[in-house]
Amino acid sequence: MAAPQLAAVPTPAGLLDLIAALDTAIQTTPDALPAQVALALTQSLQASDLLTESQQTGSAECYTRHVLHSDFAGRYTLVALIWHPGQRTPAHGHHTWCAYGVLEGNLQEERFGWDDERRIARAEGVVNLSAGQALSAHAGLGKIHRLGNRTDERAISLHVYGVSARQVSTHVNHIVTADDHVRHC
Repeated sequence: MAAPQLAAVPTPAGLLDLIAALDTAIQTTPDALPAQVALALTQSLQASDLLTESQQTGSAECYTRHVLHSDFAGRYTLVALIWHPGQRTPAHGHHTWCAYGVLEGNLQEERFGWDDERRIARAEGVVNLSAGQALSAHAGLGKIHRLGNRTDERAISLHVYGVSARQVSTHVNHIVTADDHVRHC
């Protein structure tokens, strides 16, 4: 008996264009890398054909990650995050560089500064991000934040991390304790 065949799902043209732009953007200096990747994201966030229907599926329990592309050399991974109302990340810095942008809806980014003496993140402010906006960060605790969907509508964001796909769950977020002790998801 022959093994079942899986139907190939075509990659949306907008996603192919974004991958090409990311491949170009990472050909820069380490200092400029996150900002160049954020620029590539910004230029692609208007495309209507970045995600398949299944890549836009979320969970009512916690925000959902869909790996869209992982660079063959492990230099970066592109991930879509699907946010239902009220979902948020824990406060975190990053073990690697990253860039992220809002594809659909609105997200709130709570920003924190690191208090080295108390070993805690202290709230510093809030930035509201709308569809089409992208930001970036270098590795470390220089940009601690918590992303979340504070609206009544679904939000979708795209994130590019400087790790291979198999490291996305373990080598991206540097979870920290925040002085507000807010729960995530």
